[in-house]
Amino acid sequence: MKTIGYGDICAQSGSFANVNVYYRLWMPNSVHDYERSGRQRHLIYCQIKGQRRYFHEGKLLLIANPGDILCMPDGVHYYTDLPPLYNPQKTPSAGIGVSFDLLGDDAEPVAICEPLRIVAHDDTGEILRLFEQLMQTFLRPGCAMRFNGTLHLLLDRVFSAETPDNPSRLGAPRDIAPAIGMIENHPEQNLSNQELASMCFISEASFLRKFKEYSGGVTPVQYRNRIRLTMAEELAATSKTLQEIAEMLGFYDAPHLCRTYKQHKKRTLRKPGV
Repeated sequence: MKTIGYGDICAQSGSFANVNVYYRLWMPNSVHDYERSGRQRHLIYCQIKGQRRYFHEGKLLLIANPGDILCMPDGVHYYTDLPPLYNPQKTPSAGIGVSFDLLGDDAEPVAICEPLRIVAHDDTGEILRLFEQLMQTFLRPGCAMRFNGTLHLLLDRVFSAETPDNPSRLGAPRDIAPAIGMIENHPEQNLSNQELASMCFISEASFLRKFKEYSGGVTPVQYRNRIRLTMAEELAATSKTLQEIAEMLGFYDAPHLCRTYKQHKKRTLRKPGV
């Protein structure tokens, strides 16, 4: 069986088979477990609302936030659930998934030998629109040509940064997993890049390079702030004050939280009814 990396997907001249597109609503306390049997078919998934945690053998791999695009190759082992700590309203999360078999020119299956990870982040909504267009054409009869074109465009958009010469294909998360886990589990901690690098037993320069390769150019502070601001939105719907939320998430005070939120989200963080 031929094996490839994420950076080789767009260079394939074969075809796709058994394609399925679906909208997934994750209800509170739901757990999807592929730990024993592994995934069936490759999957790319766009997180639209809320968060989703992914584990392997009890170890946190990542937390998917809105706009994150994940890839889970056929055969990868993991289980997934909703983070309970910052989901006080027990609201669901949602996303769109595209599962498929990848075939080579000889019609034999092609394996993707990469870990489950975030392969892109959709800051503009462009990738989400492609997911939505793909789902619409998937549900309509007589749209095979448009569906195939949209699928190829989506994969090209998601994996275009993953080239054979790009070291992000080489599994950087394995080297920096302790720091990633610390940021995702304890985003309220204002740890320096040097402190995070020390957890991984590598230099600060190597850590920053590997982290940006993993995150698509996002710095540790930006990565942490994305998690914090998503949590702030959820906590704003509770009885907690903005000052309490700011203290929980590691901001200096409520004005600091609100300034950071407006800078990144381009809108004001408000309590419901305010």
